[in-house]
Amino acid sequence: MFAFSLLNYSAFAPSLYKKDDWNRWIDYKKQTGDNIADAPPVDFMPPMLRRRLSQNIKIAVYAAYNASAGYKDLRTVFASRYGEWQQTFKHLLNYYNENSVSPAGFSLSVHNAAAGLFSLITGNKSPYTSISATDYTFSAGLLETFMQLETNNTVLYVYSDESAPDFYKDRIKSFLPCSVALLLSKYQPGELKSFSCSYRDNNVEDDPFAFIRFILEDQKSFQCKKFDINLL
Repeated sequence: MFAFSLLNYSAFAPSLYKKDDWNRWIDYKKQTGDNIADAPPVDFMPPMLRRRLSQNIKIAVYAAYNASAGYKDLRTVFASRYGEWQQTFKHLLNYYNENSVSPAGFSLSVHNAAAGLFSLITGNKSPYTSISATDYTFSAGLLETFMQLETNNTVLYVYSDESAPDFYKDRIKSFLPCSVALLLSKYQPGELKSFSCSYRDNNVEDDPFAFIRFILEDQKSFQCKKFDINLL
């Protein structure tokens, strides 16, 4: 069993940007928006850079930036099942049609683009990890975060996935773009919200929205693909 504490969180889904939005989502059963191209304001980034970024980078860095406010040089773990697939699909089409790929565009289509940009924007000099693990990516990112907490007092975990390219929408299960950033620490008894975690193969799908609900509603337990997590 592993115990940890939650220092801060931030999340994004269409029409849900701030903590007050998420609290209303819980308290009044507010629905997420249906604009799958929605992205949060990222005014902390230079304007020239903002215009070049994908939805996935914006939502990941937005959540990471807000969850880590006031902290410097954090060990970070970024997880995304599909990563920059909107950008990648554009490059594949461009290569097919014109036999060329923009080097500048390619540099922002790699899987660790969001992690790298977060480090660049915040001046974060600590190492980061970027993970993709099919349908248990959320669980795998948490596992990596727990491992990093063995040697770091505080670790920032960021999960994100953007909406699917139109080409894939009839080929995969539909989902809303979302991001979740969790600033976690080693277990600190006291006023902080704390949890215990035990490894278990569960026959459930990883669901970031269910995890947000688990945190905000003070639910007693949560299951994801690879863990049982319990409120202490």
